[in-house]
Amino acid sequence: MSRLAAAVAAVGVIVGCEPAQADIVDTVDNTAPVTRVVGAQLARIGEPARYNAAASDDPDGVIVAFSASFGDGAGLVSGDEDGLFEHVFAAPGRFTVRIEAEDDLGALAAVTLETVVVDGEVEACGCDAPCLDAGLCSAADGCVVVATSADEVAPVVDDVVRCE
Repeated sequence: MSRLAAAVAAVGVIVGCEPAQADIVDTVDNTAPVTRVVGAQLARIGEPARYNAAASDDPDGVIVAFSASFGDGAGLVSGDEDGLFEHVFAAPGRFTVRIEAEDDLGALAAVTLETVVVDGEVEACGCDAPCLDAGLCSAADGCVVVATSADEVAPVVDDVVRCE
């Protein structure tokens, strides 16, 4: 066999080799994102209830998608990295809303909060008409509730009405 033929045969053997499984090492350590949501605590049938997860973050990457389920049988709603959702409820009741964040390596973190939907007028909240339970009165969004997937203080709502 000529030197050229031997070299071509050797290259063919080298190129065709698969690395041994022990040579592949997974060094990825991924921390789940932190999901933070400010959402409607009180809503009216037929009007949009808003949920904002924009304050969510990922300590070792980026959030690539959000999803939400609203507890009324409407199914899962996918969202992109902005974390903003609106949902119109068709019936009155108490609904458990779940919002989940997914990071760039597939880790998930979710929060749940409750929205009370009424059939009738919803009073503007304030010191004279406070929100339900532990809700906050947001000047922009009415009665809201805050939630986080981390062991931390729930997210701040910038325009909260503080009653003395």
